[in-house]
Amino acid sequence: MKKVCFTLLCLSLALALTVSGFASIDVGTYKTKDGDYVAFDENEFSIDSPSEDLRPGTDYYLETEWGNGPMEDYFFDYHVLSTSYASDTEGVSNAAFGRHIAAAEFVKGKDGKYYYHVRVTSARSLNDDIDGAIIVYAKDKEDPDKRYAAVVELTIGYSSSELTVDDDEIDLPDGGAILEFEKGLKKCTLNFDNNSTLELKSLSTRKMNFCYSEDVSATIANANPNANLQQMTFYGRPALGERSRFRFNAGYNARYFYELTEDNVLTQVGTKNIDADGYFTVWTDRLGTYIASDIALKNAVVSSSMTTAVSGASETTPAQPVAANQPAALAPGWQRQPDGSMRYQMNDGRYPKGGWAQIGGKWYCFDQNGTLRTNQWIRNTTNDRIWYYVGANGEMVTNQYVSGLYLNAYGEYHGA
Repeated sequence: MKKVCFTLLCLSLALALTVSGFASIDVGTYKTKDGDYVAFDENEFSIDSPSEDLRPGTDYYLETEWGNGPMEDYFFDYHVLSTSYASDTEGVSNAAFGRHIAAAEFVKGKDGKYYYHVRVTSARSLNDDIDGAIIVYAKDKEDPDKRYAAVVELTIGYSSSELTVDDDEIDLPDGGAILEFEKGLKKCTLNFDNNSTLELKSLSTRKMNFCYSEDVSATIANANPNANLQQMTFYGRPALGERSRFRFNAGYNARYFYELTEDNVLTQVGTKNIDADGYFTVWTDRLGTYIASDIALKNAVVSSSMTTAVSGASETTPAQPVAANQPAALAPGWQRQPDGSMRYQMNDGRYPKGGWAQIGGKWYCFDQNGTLRTNQWIRNTTNDRIWYYVGANGEMVTNQYVSGLYLNAYGEYHGA
C-alpha cells in the first residue's frame, strides 16, 4: 500500500489569493528557469470539492484525477507536492484557516484509486462556519518548469442555528446551537434534545458553540458488534472556562462510559450509572466526544482518575473514527521504512502512534512517530510497577520468561 503524505506549508511564492464566494481563486504564478512568471496549469490535475459542509473530527475522502484519468503511482514518483491555504472568511487569515485542517493527504484505496483525505480538527471551536480552500501544487521533478495546481473549496460547518439566551435555563434544538448569552447572566443550564444536560458555572465567554452529533463511530461499532452504543460529539470541543457538570443521558441499560479523546484514544471514564435515572456525570472544563455502552468496549484504556482495574496491557490504543463517505476499505498493512524500521497503516489511512495497537490478534507498541518498538521493556503509564516486553518482531511477549522475569498471560511483569 502506498501513501503519500506531504507537509502542510505556505509556499513562498508571489501568491495573490483573491477569494470571493469561490468565484475565483488566483493560485499565483511561479518563476521559470528563463526568468518568466507563468501561471500554474489547473487543467491537468483536479480534486473534487466536498459536496457538504465539513464537520470537525470527521474524515472525508475526495475523488482525484490526473490528465483526464485516475491518478496512478507514477504521479507521486515524478512530482513534488506542497500545499497552501486561502481563507474566504472575514477576520480569518489564510494561515488561521490552515490551522483548522488536521489532515490533508493522498491515500490509496483497495480499488487502486487515489483519494484526497481531509479532516478538520476538533480541537478548535468557532461560533460561525468558515469558508476557504486548500490549494495543492505539483512540480515535475524532471522539468521544474511544469507545475500544476488543484483547488479544493470547502466550508467548515460549525452550526446551523444561533440563539440568544437571557434566562438561566434553555432547551436546545436537535443538534444544538451557537448560544450568545446576555450580559449580566452568571450561569445557565443547557437541556439538550436527547435529555442530556450541562450546568455552566461561569459565563466568562458570551458566545459559545454547543452543536453536536449523535452519530456513532463506525470503527467502534464494528469492533463491538454486540454493544448497544450511544454517542454525543461536540463540534470544536468547546472550552467552558470553568469545570462544569455534564450529565449524559445513557438510559438504564448502559454500564460503561467513555470519552474519545482528541488524539483518538477511547478512554473509559465511568463504570456505572451515577444515578437511578440512567445518567453518567462528568465534570469538565471542555466538552468532547462521549460514548455509553451496555458492555465493556474493546480498544479502550482506563482513565488514571478511575480506580477500576483494566484487564489486558493497553496503555493507549488508537480507536479511529471512520467517515460514512470513506471509499472501499483503504488497504492496511506493514510498511518498512528506509532505515529498516516498521510502521503500520490502518484502514483509515492513519498510523498508530504513541501507544499500543492490536493487529491480527497481537499487541504492538509504537512510538510518537508511529515507528514500531522492538526488543525493549515498556512501562505501564498508569502503574509504574507493571512492565511489558516486545520482541524482535514487535509482538508483546506473554506467558514466558525474559531475562529471568516472568510475563503473564496479559504480558505483564509485576515488579517490586
